[in-house]
Formats: sequence, C-alpha cells, structure tokens
Amino acid sequence: MERPRRRARPGTAAHFFLDDHRFETVWNKPERALTRLARVGAALTPDFSLWRDVPLVMQLWQVYRARWCGAWLLHHGIQIIPTVSWAGP
Repeated sequence: MERPRRRARPGTAAHFFLDDHRFETVWNKPERALTRLARVGAALTPDFSLWRDVPLVMQLWQVYRARWCGAWLLHHGIQIIPTVSWAGP
C-alpha cells in the first residue's frame, strides 16, 4: 500500500528512501522533479538501489545516476544533502 504524498513544505528536504520506481522521474524527467523540489528547497541525493548480486557495472551505474541527479539539482538551485550507499562485503 502506497502512502499518500505530503504537501511540500518550505524549509524541509525531500528524500528518496523509497522503492526506485517511485522516484525514477528524477532521472527520466528531472525538469518535472525540479518544479516539485523548488517548493521545498532542499533534497537528499536519490538513493537508487544497490544490490550485492548484480554486476559491479550496474552498481556503478546506479551511483552515477544518483550523483548526476544531485549535481543537476544543485546546478538548478536546490540545496543538496549527499547520501552514501554501498553494496558489498
């Protein structure tokens, strides 16, 4: 069951600790995400899933996407709080 979206409140930060499909728009259509995040003003970098059992290149791709989204949002005036994730021993 999905939770209802909360109204964006200035002075808060958006997070992406959700199932990837719920925030894929940040990667696919960042302009749409920018409009919503501008109302909040800050965001944590997206936390695309990293799985230990996928090839390293796929893990690197997920990290790249998260870093790119954070850089793009920062470039467009959104304050960014970096997140750190890893998969492995």
